[in-house]
Amino acid sequence: MRHTILLTLLTLAVVTSHGQERPDLNPKDTTDNSSTVKVKNADNSIFEQLDGVDQQRMNGNVKMYHDSIFMYADSALIAGNVLTATGEIIIIQDDSINVFSDSLHYDPESKLAKLFGGVILETGDKSLFTERLDYDLGIKRGVFRDTAILKREAMVLSSLRGWYEVDRSWATFYDQVVIKDTDFELTADSLDYDTDVDRAYFKGPTYITQKNRQVYCEAGYYDMISGQAFFDKNAAVIEGSKVGFAEGIAVIEADSTVSFMGNAEVRDSISWAKGETITFHDKTGEVEILGDAYYEQDDQIIEGEEIKYNRETEDFFSRGNTRIHAEEGLLTADTVMYNKASDLGRALGKVVWADTVDQRVMLADIMEYKENSVYVKAIKAKERPLFYQVVDEDTLYLVADTLLSEEPYDSLKYMKAYADVLIYKSDIQAVCDSLYYDDLDSTFTLFRDPICWSDTTQFTGDTINIQLANDEVKEIQARSKAFLATRHAGGVYDQIKGRFLHAFMDSSELERMNVKGNAEALYFLKDEEDAYIGVNKTLCSHMTFYFESEDLDNIRFYAEPESTMTPMAQAGPRDKELEGLRWEERDRPKGSEELRRLTWRKKETLPVPEAEIADPFEQEVLDLLDGSGELPPTKDPPPKSNNRN
Repeated sequence: MRHTILLTLLTLAVVTSHGQERPDLNPKDTTDNSSTVKVKNADNSIFEQLDGVDQQRMNGNVKMYHDSIFMYADSALIAGNVLTATGEIIIIQDDSINVFSDSLHYDPESKLAKLFGGVILETGDKSLFTERLDYDLGIKRGVFRDTAILKREAMVLSSLRGWYEVDRSWATFYDQVVIKDTDFELTADSLDYDTDVDRAYFKGPTYITQKNRQVYCEAGYYDMISGQAFFDKNAAVIEGSKVGFAEGIAVIEADSTVSFMGNAEVRDSISWAKGETITFHDKTGEVEILGDAYYEQDDQIIEGEEIKYNRETEDFFSRGNTRIHAEEGLLTADTVMYNKASDLGRALGKVVWADTVDQRVMLADIMEYKENSVYVKAIKAKERPLFYQVVDEDTLYLVADTLLSEEPYDSLKYMKAYADVLIYKSDIQAVCDSLYYDDLDSTFTLFRDPICWSDTTQFTGDTINIQLANDEVKEIQARSKAFLATRHAGGVYDQIKGRFLHAFMDSSELERMNVKGNAEALYFLKDEEDAYIGVNKTLCSHMTFYFESEDLDNIRFYAEPESTMTPMAQAGPRDKELEGLRWEERDRPKGSEELRRLTWRKKETLPVPEAEIADPFEQEVLDLLDGSGELPPTKDPPPKSNNRN
């Protein structure tokens, strides 16, 4: 094109960057508020009149201005007040706006410039490219009706139609809108773009692809520089195998967080989360769920008002009406926290643990648990822990300062209770210092001064075993200082004592009993009218007693017995009692309602003897959980009876 080199030099001199002064085109008069375009320079100029209209034709290095607007062209025609120019058009406005095109039609009355061919509108670091632009220099607003492209560094925004309000730093694009940037692509029907902060506002169905993330929404915004975004109206995100839905979705690239807000739901190949708000922290792997929170992974479901879960470490924290469903049971509490590395969890406040396999329930204010070994430890706080289980169509309740249940192997599940243990069932009650139970033989073993009651019968000894079969009490064993007392009307007691006592039950009624080792028996004789006539006392190394409806029916002696009978009229207090008789009715649990508030021990609980700590693994577990180093005693096997006849 003619004068290209000259125009290029002129452009370098005139088109200034920020902070530079514009060349002085007319020092005396650079502002013209009239409706006439002024000509500063032209290599050739011809004035003529055509059809009564004054015309000025100019060629070569044409320089013009109007109302602080500067224009350059290869050639120009001013007919009346209307300017038509061609050849490397340049328009400069306010030092910050530059417009380039191949041709120009400009009306100074309306300040409307119609530009054609290779149009470029530059402002700041952004450039708008199109083939035709109607640009109102008065309000600094350009309208394009054909494909236009807005560029900033690597970002390219294009659409078929729209307008650019330069003074407001605002542009509207519609019809086949596309934005492409590094690792980012957007398609939409229409959007608004804030060129000052580089933010795109969505006005209809919008699709975004960013790295491995895909987004759909119908409203919202996206900051092209910071990566911060908010997706609204039917918003959905797909990221790998993860699919999320919410009323609104917020993305903050600076800290790699994605928040789903309002009826939020996120699923992937291994988990499912629901809540009012779900926030993913990609850097740390943490997931926060707030409001009716729900999280499911593998065979575990966590529910609460607030859940925090780490996808990398698998640690979690849950607060507010927490419920944890697992294959082996259900845990509810006010607050639950769990550390996967140590496999140690802690539940606080109104804790309920239910073994859904064996139909067992434990209540506590504080509970510690391990998932891998199905380990549960309930600890006394405001109220003492309570365990209960349906047995023989009845419910067995057990209370202690500490309850511990574990299933370290598939073939073994056990429970321990220690410090001030109380047991209540409608047909059997017991108190002791500590207790052990396992599923191998379904036996409760009571340690340290245990007392057991069944109807009107009381058992005592250093250790008592209560064995269940088919959910019924089948056997009771008392070892070392074993003592049985049955209370009768009139305040008298049938009594049996020895080193070992083994009672056999039928439907929880005493049916037969073996006594071994320095056995002694004291029972009251009655006449046909059930009046007491005397007291019989027998000494023998081994005896078997037979009962009928809880009453003594027969006795079998296995060595030479020594028996004495004292008539009632002659019997004194010593004749009516064996040494060691203690009827502890005041300590007997009367019901289940107040069981957690009751205490039995009147003296300080002694530490467990080292000899009774049988399993070092159990010791390690307790040291890890509370550092106490104290274990309830383990169960010794009961002695075998040589004769049960």
